[in-house]
Amino acid sequence: MEVTQLDQVEWRIYVSYSVSIILLIAMCRMFLRKNVLRTMSAASRIAALYTRILRQCIWHTFAFSLVILLLPLLLPVFLVVKLYQITIETNIKSTSKGASFMQPLDAMWFQDTEVNPAVICGIFCLNGHVNLQTMQQFIESRFAAKNDDGSYRYPKLVSIPRKIWSRMIWLPSTSFDIKDHVKMYDGELPSNKIEIEAVLSKLSSILMPAGQPAWQMHCIQMKGQQKSVCLIRVHHGIGDGVSLTRMLINEMTDQDLSEALKAVHKPTVSHSQMACIMLSCVFRWPAEVIRLLMMTNDTHALCGQNLSGTKLMAWSDAMELSLIKDMKNKAKCTINDILMSCLAQAFQIYFQRHTSHVPPHVIASVPVNVRQPAPENCYVLDNQFTLVLFPLKLKHTERLSTLAETVSQMRSIKKSPEALLNHWTMSFVQKRMPTALARFIFDDNARKCSMVLSNVPGPQSPLTINHQPVEDALFWPPCRNKIGMGISLLSYNNKVNMGFMVDESIMSNPRVLVELFQQEVYGLAKELGVPNAVESVM
Repeated sequence: MEVTQLDQVEWRIYVSYSVSIILLIAMCRMFLRKNVLRTMSAASRIAALYTRILRQCIWHTFAFSLVILLLPLLLPVFLVVKLYQITIETNIKSTSKGASFMQPLDAMWFQDTEVNPAVICGIFCLNGHVNLQTMQQFIESRFAAKNDDGSYRYPKLVSIPRKIWSRMIWLPSTSFDIKDHVKMYDGELPSNKIEIEAVLSKLSSILMPAGQPAWQMHCIQMKGQQKSVCLIRVHHGIGDGVSLTRMLINEMTDQDLSEALKAVHKPTVSHSQMACIMLSCVFRWPAEVIRLLMMTNDTHALCGQNLSGTKLMAWSDAMELSLIKDMKNKAKCTINDILMSCLAQAFQIYFQRHTSHVPPHVIASVPVNVRQPAPENCYVLDNQFTLVLFPLKLKHTERLSTLAETVSQMRSIKKSPEALLNHWTMSFVQKRMPTALARFIFDDNARKCSMVLSNVPGPQSPLTINHQPVEDALFWPPCRNKIGMGISLLSYNNKVNMGFMVDESIMSNPRVLVELFQQEVYGLAKELGVPNAVESVM
């Protein structure tokens, strides 16, 4: 009995050891197999990365070499164009006294059309009624102010844009009258947000009068309320969104925000970074130009139509900036990433509900500030920006997947020299090529996108204009050629607003997209687990 029991014990120990060894061998094999597969996967990814880099290097080298080979043929053409431009400028100087030539990026915006004028629209919502005479005196003292030497602080605001022999110039106005620019709205007074949007749409569809400086201000009283809305319309040729925001806040508000403006509108890159990027751009420029020329046009239900010229405007309810910051902290991304992904989701839902086809993307033309640090208290009205084509991907139905895709896209663009390359291209084309050819190139490039998307950060402290509190502030960017949608994102006083302007031929009710955007912001906040995220109600 004892021997038998001992044998049984030894047999059980043997079986246990055998099973343990088999399991250990199996685990080792699985471990080795996983590591081998992981190593193979990593190796394949590295190989794919090197292949892509090699392909890009070959393409950039080919494009650069092609330009070098064509340079002897192109130089005589550019020389003839330059001589023609010098002849025109000489004649203009001799015949138009006091005229100044427009910078290339200013003149580019005067290639607009009657159905799609390049006019930036912005509003200040004031607490209190506006006295027209007081406002006219106030604006004239700021916009037509003079320096110590007698020159105008902002000469473009008192100059008339004019085209002479295909060259755009600024001609000083000899009959500047503030009453032609600052007016009181004399139509039926609006009593709510829907009605004020209708009034703004009507005023924004009116063309700027010829023979006057290209800006206007309309003061609109709210019916039965101690509130007013001031609509400011400025032609893009006078300045871009950043320079206009700086000038308006510096000149119109009662607060000294010079330090805040420096922090808000700081340049996107430093001098050292710019030097490194420029070295890379010299080699990559030809390939980028060819890539832009070969891009296909954006095609979907919200682009390509003949525009009517009637603009419809809407804007969102103010959203707390603290909510957006909590969202970006949760997602470990930027505020811009959050807003862009929510906009992509809003467009996707709009296409699903109102069209028969959801496109893979909607391409937006996004302005990028390329200014370098300016002297202190120097607020010059100019156009110092470039455009980057950004495709809003509509392939994901989940909000978090869209956010991840947007974050990846934004990081890729930030590492790319595309912005500076486009800035060089725009300046070169406008300055060195015949006007007709430059216009054709810019219009062709505009067909590749279907909307303009501008994000301008504003001051985060409350403002007053002529001692009247500013409750809200918004703007709408202009479009070019057949682009019929302009979207803005502006933060002010710790709140964020989305403005939307669309041509009537594209969309009859812009409020639908605005409400979808708000719904997606609160929906994403809820999915990210942000406290106090309230669902938007349509």
